[in-house]
Order: sequence, then C-alpha cells, then structure tokens
Amino acid sequence: MKTASTRFWINEVRDEFKNKKVPRLDGGVHGLWVDLPWKMKGDIDNRVKLLADILSNGEKNHAFGLGVYADDKGMKALYVEHLRGLARNRCMATVVIMQDWPAYVALRMGS
Repeated sequence: MKTASTRFWINEVRDEFKNKKVPRLDGGVHGLWVDLPWKMKGDIDNRVKLLADILSNGEKNHAFGLGVYADDKGMKALYVEHLRGLARNRCMATVVIMQDWPAYVALRMGS
C-alpha cells in the first residue's frame, strides 16, 4: 500500500512529464545513476525502488510508469548519491545501457 506522500510524489512526476517526450531504452540491461538533494530527510536507499518503478513502462500494477525502460529487472548496476545544489524536492535519474555504464561512471566520478 502506498502512503499519501508516495501517491503525491507519483502524481507530481506524472504531471511534470505528461506533455513531454520521455526517452525510451530499447530493451537490454542498464544501470541507474540517482542524484538526490544534499539536504534530504530519510535514507537514500529508500528512494530507489519507487524511482525504479516510476521509470518502468507501467507493467505489473505500476500504472504510473513513465516507460523509460520495460522492466526494472533489467537494472544491473546502481549508484545513488547526494548532490549539492539540487533542489530539496527534486532528484535526477540517469539510465545508461550497460555497454556504456563503465564509461559513464568514470565520467561522473571524474576519472
């Protein structure tokens, strides 16, 4: 059962993206990089499952999915961090195909 705050967040995301073209991943495995606000209540790991679900295509009772990928079971890598300068009520998610994941991580880590 979803909490009131979870339902509110789902509706906010849906409203923000309803008139925007969302990029689609054409199948395959992928990694998910998540940036969360520096000042945020709660644990960072509590945010991942809901975010992964909302990025999916809405199968398996996730009717709120944005359809970035077909199923979050294709996620084979995950990185979550706090990012300074990100608004308190925002997050950023980047979905990267696994073939490009090592290079993306190196780029983000400044290697």
